Amino acid sequence: MAIETYLMSKVSIIIPVHNVEKYLRKCVESVVNQTLTDIEIILVENLSTDSSYEVCMELAEQDSRIKVLKLDRSGISYVRNKGVEAASSPYVAFVDGDDIIKPEMYSEMLNLAESNNLDLVTCHLLKRYEYRSDRLVYKSDGTSAVFPAADFLKLCFESKIPNSVCTLLCRKSLFENIEFPEGVYFEDVATIWRLIKASRQCGHINKAFYIYLRHPGSIVHTMNFQKAENHARADRAKLTYISQNYSDAEILRLGMPSALVLFKMIIKMVKLAKTDEEKALCIEYRDFALTLPHNYPYRKRKYRIYQYMITKHWSLLCLLKRGCII
Repeated sequence: MAIETYLMSKVSIIIPVHNVEKYLRKCVESVVNQTLTDIEIILVENLSTDSSYEVCMELAEQDSRIKVLKLDRSGISYVRNKGVEAASSPYVAFVDGDDIIKPEMYSEMLNLAESNNLDLVTCHLLKRYEYRSDRLVYKSDGTSAVFPAADFLKLCFESKIPNSVCTLLCRKSLFENIEFPEGVYFEDVATIWRLIKASRQCGHINKAFYIYLRHPGSIVHTMNFQKAENHARADRAKLTYISQNYSDAEILRLGMPSALVLFKMIIKMVKLAKTDEEKALCIEYRDFALTLPHNYPYRKRKYRIYQYMITKHWSLLCLLKRGCII
């Protein structure tokens, strides 16, 4: 029997749906079974070639809180933006159609937000693999804390909170002047720090409510040049903002995590570049890397080697990764 529709839901949960029929029922089941019941669930179906749309309609018949939005375009940022546009609740959240969440996730996050008048709340995540044990990405001790947005932004830059929009609960009003960038991968890396920057007060719960299912079809398992470049672009934007808005000492501390990932992405780009345009982008990012500080407080030896190869031995790097010089 369908659950009664609420006059006003407190949280709109947006679920992009694209060829996830294998996982979608479990995903939606985990959302439907939230201890917070006054929610709106928006399934945004976009050009699936499997039976995902039929599963969406079946699920919507079972629970009146579920709405199905069928798009004639694909693209994760476009889908998220359209989901936000369709949301009717004061708070929005995102769950990928091949992941699951714990039952208390949104009740605890909303409680923290409402009791402290917060614009944005994050939590931790757990990575679950098909053929190995779970991995807890951050230490989860069950505590929660509230921060001014300026302090929380620093935690984001230092990667002390996840850079995943799926660990986020935020006011819909934050999206009035912010959209997910269309036509790119790793859109959450490019967006979450901007949402924090637009906030007044933020909170974080040290619990792994979100369970990220790693499987062979996920984006990180199918890396290509565009994905590497898109991630490098997001990290470059963060590093540019940091360099323009913080002191020299803070630049070294806050910029390190993004610099590390940027170096890794540049090396992947060098290996994957095929066209002249792609090779030119490799050089452009190499030139940007040359402008970064050389005294980041590195924690891992391999990252020192990455920076050294990119900034000092570019030709050798190209020979090692490509067998030729870009």
